[in-house]
Amino acid sequence: MASIFSKRGELWLGWIEHQNGSKIHPQINLNLVDNKQNRKIALEIKKKKEYELKHTEIFYVKKLKVAEAKETFLEIKKKKKKNTFLIYDYSLQKLNNYDEKFINEISKKDIDKIVEILKTEGKKEQSIITYLKHIKIFFDYCLKNKLVTSNPVIIPKATINNVVKVISDDEIKEILEYFRERNKKHYYLLELLNNTGLRVSELLSIKWEDINFNKKTIVIRNTKGNRDEEIILTDTAERILNEMPRVNERLFDYKSRQSLKGIKRELAKFGYSFHDFRRTFGTRCARILKPYELKKVMRHKDIRTTDKYYINIELDEIRSKINF
Repeated sequence: MASIFSKRGELWLGWIEHQNGSKIHPQINLNLVDNKQNRKIALEIKKKKEYELKHTEIFYVKKLKVAEAKETFLEIKKKKKKNTFLIYDYSLQKLNNYDEKFINEISKKDIDKIVEILKTEGKKEQSIITYLKHIKIFFDYCLKNKLVTSNPVIIPKATINNVVKVISDDEIKEILEYFRERNKKHYYLLELLNNTGLRVSELLSIKWEDINFNKKTIVIRNTKGNRDEEIILTDTAERILNEMPRVNERLFDYKSRQSLKGIKRELAKFGYSFHDFRRTFGTRCARILKPYELKKVMRHKDIRTTDKYYINIELDEIRSKINF
């Protein structure tokens, strides 16, 4: 059995183990302030510990440093798909500051510090949750192999938020760098989504003949509104297009959106979708364009759509500046 108790205003977890014919009473500090909300969290940890005691053998914790545990874990993941290994590798880099610490000494407080650092770096909530999920799986592995006695990672529930999801500049740079090193075609696709505000279905339908480099425009088939439209070819988008090889009549030889499942899964690991690039593009434009200009750039049929998703973002930013 396990129990939760308070010591110096913090919650602790204690339990009984039988080793070599005698009882021992391990205790760990959960690093949670003793209050009603944290009591609920502690109760879940207690239940998990009791399940662990019931279904596993006696724990003899092996002394292993974080760096060594990560290396062992990643060796196993190397046998999986390359992209699966890479996202685990990327997530576990968040533990690099603790490489010389013993893995069983990593506490919830250490994980909380990692979360705070990620927040100060501008990482979005969903990205942080994605990192934590992969780190949690790593600690589950450590738990199974008796390297730790409990998993210090608790995945927070995502905040319900109806506001447009915007990718920060640092995150965009991080995502693009990730894909550029692994698949140039995927990288070019995301770069163009980031610099045109196109829907992915529209981008896939574009042919090289639809691009007028002299006029600096692209003619697209608006699949949502079932109409042809002309969009501005930005300098950055033009540079990207000039870098791309012209091997087919279309910019990209994906046969359909089904062919994008791989890149979609990888992008989801960062907490984003193709459409989030369009929303981010629109948000950037909202800071410098007038509403009717933004409506034209985003090709909304109704100004109310522009107002719903982007004008309010601009007002929120203005409100934060004048709210003194």
